[in-house]
Amino acid sequence: ERPVPVGLLIKNPIVVVDSTALSKKPGEGEETQVPQRGYYNKTEAETIVEMVAQLLQCLPETKAAAIGISAPYKMQIAQIRDLMGVRKSWPPGFKPDQVLIATVDAFQGSERNFMFVSTVRSSYHGLNFAASLKRINVILSRGIIATFVVSNSRVFGRSDLRVQDKKYPQDVKEG
Repeated sequence: ERPVPVGLLIKNPIVVVDSTALSKKPGEGEETQVPQRGYYNKTEAETIVEMVAQLLQCLPETKAAAIGISAPYKMQIAQIRDLMGVRKSWPPGFKPDQVLIATVDAFQGSERNFMFVSTVRSSYHGLNFAASLKRINVILSRGIIATFVVSNSRVFGRSDLRVQDKKYPQDVKEG
């Protein structure tokens, strides 16, 4: 049983936010590809930063070290870091540069009270990183109290998580 801080109204340890519901205009919420550099999704990055701010409104005593933010692409990590850095309305004493913001692989072996995850991709090419069940496990198991996943439900729902993981085929279960 995970302890839930007073003032936090979360019934499920994993909360999925559909990024398509956040888009106001056609094309908004889509990932952007920069050749030879990777992908980022501005809508998801803005949503993650806003969710962190809302968490801190509910639990202002939360320390930056208790929060982790993860995404599978370095460009998305940079986008989130930039947005965290320019936001002016953090609670007194909160240091956004002390939030661990890193790729999925960097979180292997570590946990945070609150994890925020951006899956980035919104096209039907899939969620490339989801081809590894180990990465899915890392994404969903790093939050001690809660994990918030911001994802395009159409893409995430279409990803075949039963894909044959060549490195860990024993982890793949049909059904």
